[in-house]
Amino acid sequence: MPLDYALRRAEKIDHGLLYSLIDDEDCRQHRHLDWHSPIDWLGEQPFWLLLKNQRARAALACPADPPGIAWIRLFAITSQLRPLPTWNILFQKALEDYHENKKILFASVALQKWYADLLTEAGFTLYQYIVVLSWQNDAPPLRTLPPGLKIRRMETDDLETISFIDKNSFETLWQNSLNVITCSYKQSNYATVAELDGKIIGFQISSSSFESAHLARLAVLPEYQGQSIGSALVYNLLGHFYYDLGIRRITVNTQSSNHASLALYEKIGFKSTGEHFPVFTLENLPDGLQNDVKDSL
Repeated sequence: MPLDYALRRAEKIDHGLLYSLIDDEDCRQHRHLDWHSPIDWLGEQPFWLLLKNQRARAALACPADPPGIAWIRLFAITSQLRPLPTWNILFQKALEDYHENKKILFASVALQKWYADLLTEAGFTLYQYIVVLSWQNDAPPLRTLPPGLKIRRMETDDLETISFIDKNSFETLWQNSLNVITCSYKQSNYATVAELDGKIIGFQISSSSFESAHLARLAVLPEYQGQSIGSALVYNLLGHFYYDLGIRRITVNTQSSNHASLALYEKIGFKSTGEHFPVFTLENLPDGLQNDVKDSL
């Protein structure tokens, strides 16, 4: 690394440095699709800054949440630096932070081509795609709930149970921690639970803007799937946004390999927008990465 650059961990007091970097028009950046901003991750590690003349010129954040899954929360780089060598320098420090944990899986959703190309060059492997679906129809039908089922607003006291359902409904890569679920609940516009005979067996969490809404999370306990619980939650949220808020367009993302989820949404009337984003993963240290770290940025 050139002598006029410095590497150090980002701390909570570095919000000014980070703001200056990510607000720079010349800064290329990847931000993970979640409920947290890059600033929220300050103080969590690994989070590394590359500085020159006391200004942040690049940043990489990948704290593990949930445990064992290190999503790339932020990679930001100014136009004066080359992406791959800069990535290698920062990512090497993240790997060193995780050196005692050999079961870390790094993951990232690439929303831009330059970032997808970078991950490929850095040794990440294409895992699957995220696909985007959209519902934009006439008034949604009013559906009768299955016998014994009740849908109500989610409450703070439900979050522990919601976390349990989430953990048991998704593969490890896509599970949300209680921290993320709590954050999503607080920022949501409409969050509901499905109760069967008083037991919470499913939930949904949605956000909205003035013109559209987004179904961010939908889950039903495995033993209750196939009983129209998921579709009841979706029809309920469609009715809320359409009739109560006048919102006519609702979107949802799901994995290309999640055939049950795709079938559910398509049956309700969601259609593919044609948008799809690659998901890349990397387990432990790729061969030769240490030898690829260059001093020339």
